[in-house]
Amino acid sequence: MHTFIVGDILSSSWGYEQTNVTFYQVTRVTKSSVELGTLKSVEDYDGQAMVGTKVPCPGEFANANRFVKRVSNYGVKLSSHEYARLWDGKPQRFSTYA
Repeated sequence: MHTFIVGDILSSSWGYEQTNVTFYQVTRVTKSSVELGTLKSVEDYDGQAMVGTKVPCPGEFANANRFVKRVSNYGVKLSSHEYARLWDGKPQRFSTYA
């Protein structure tokens, strides 16, 4: 049993030559899974090219797609290389690659 509730925001951070950050909002829950929608976000560059922070736009979905994923002890596994966890409310660092 997990503790996610509708409205929770999850974040994921992954990458090799760049750090990708994506935010998701929980739109439905069951005992062992959550339905998520990808959120829009606002980027703030640090004055350096390709580096900055991101914050989500709660309730502002990037598209109409929703998907269901099982919850594990590590969070929500989105793919073989990406987990989403409850967002701590702080801007998340990202980088891009030219």
